[in-house]
Amino acid sequence: MLQKRPPNRLKPRTIAVRAAPGNRLQAIVRFGSLSFAAALGRGGITVFKREGDGATPRAAMSVMGGFRRGGLLTPDRSGIFLDRVG
Repeated sequence: MLQKRPPNRLKPRTIAVRAAPGNRLQAIVRFGSLSFAAALGRGGITVFKREGDGATPRAAMSVMGGFRRGGLLTPDRSGIFLDRVG
């Protein structure tokens, strides 16, 4: 008798940030099936990033940390350093 394999429930590993259509200063952030609005630098997205240009670099980067609300009582299970705010 063959056993069915459980469905692959791996967590998404890619965060995609794209400029919103029609507005180079707004972005759409996608993570799995979730979408969020975000702001980009005043210079939009560029591959020629320079200090002080106000642009958001176009690159593949690792997530090294983030922020979480301070009122949450549940322990952090993200695996990255999250600084408390609020």
